[in-house]
Amino acid sequence: MPPYLDSLYYHILSSVDISKVSNILSLLLLFQLERKASVLMGSTLFGSRNEEADDTLSQLESIISIPSNDYSQLRIIHTTVSDFLLDRWRSERFFVDLEVSYSILVNLCIDALNSLNSPSRTSTRYRYRDLNMHDLRLIFMKNYSKLRPEYIGPRFLLFDFVQHLHWCVEASITEGPQFNGQVPDFLTWVMQMHYMHRSISPHQLDSIDEWFHIQLSLYPQEVYTTHLLAVISLVDISMPFLQIFDVLTAHVDTQEVSLFKRIDNIRLSLLQLSENVHTSYRSLISGFLLDHLRAKKYFIGMDRQIALAKHILVFLSELPGGEILPDDLPLAKVTLNLIPLILPHSPKVWELVECMERHLLPHMKLNMSICSEIKLAARAIDIYQQEYHATHSTFEP
Repeated sequence: MPPYLDSLYYHILSSVDISKVSNILSLLLLFQLERKASVLMGSTLFGSRNEEADDTLSQLESIISIPSNDYSQLRIIHTTVSDFLLDRWRSERFFVDLEVSYSILVNLCIDALNSLNSPSRTSTRYRYRDLNMHDLRLIFMKNYSKLRPEYIGPRFLLFDFVQHLHWCVEASITEGPQFNGQVPDFLTWVMQMHYMHRSISPHQLDSIDEWFHIQLSLYPQEVYTTHLLAVISLVDISMPFLQIFDVLTAHVDTQEVSLFKRIDNIRLSLLQLSENVHTSYRSLISGFLLDHLRAKKYFIGMDRQIALAKHILVFLSELPGGEILPDDLPLAKVTLNLIPLILPHSPKVWELVECMERHLLPHMKLNMSICSEIKLAARAIDIYQQEYHATHSTFEP
């Protein structure tokens, strides 16, 4: 770019009140990259057309195009202006950091959503009256993870997470599978923000618990659902839950299993959890399930973990003729990986281990050290259970 253009743009920007136009420039650059975001331009920056807005924009008429009747069509007149503003060394104090621009955009989305969802905020509701809520949530969904912690403001504490979660579910139902998985992505981000910056209010966390209750009530209220939740409560588990679900539903009607999977795809996405994905989301659900006051009827206590252990024992003992058929081998491997986790909750530790040895180990090609470790763990657990039984008469041996 010719050097004189740098001087020209620097001179133009030096003659305006940069505090009033910096956000405009930041968002104009962003909107040129994110074309759909331009629906926010008019309402978020100015509200309705007025004299003050026109005065502010007139300061930039040398470098931006200003339509006479539509703020949403504002644009930078030439790519050389964009290039200048995005180069820190050339633009100096007028440099536009796109990371900051994204944070500004997300905060504007939050403010607009807060206003449109709050009957008491009449002035700001009027300001955003022309915005399409669906478009606004799409923009927020695409960009929320780019919000930098130092730009989290008071408006964030007022944001209704649950309304956005409901929108994610509704979008999955009405617009197709491209919206599946938004719930764990969003809640993973929310919990990361909370753990790192304590930027989530207690009320917001409570509302997420209430939302979990609503979603779980829409799942099949069957034993295998409870067993799956019991597995999720075992936070050290490292296998994909879809494989575990196949074990838990080995004898369940395929149509019923398909219904569960359809519900799960658009709601909590429990079956998509795995070791290295959505760790914060898994911790959130596990913490919810293990807290009696939060989970209430979905609480996973010792009785439900014992029921899971019994189910695994039955699954092993029912393998036909003590033999594992080729089709059963993947399920058998998943079961073997589950056993060390459920041993502490098994009412019949040695029966489970012996059943495992009889049905699984001959087919798993495990070395003897692994088998010995499982037996040692079982022996220690057995001793613990005997001691526990001696001091707790309600324990079922």
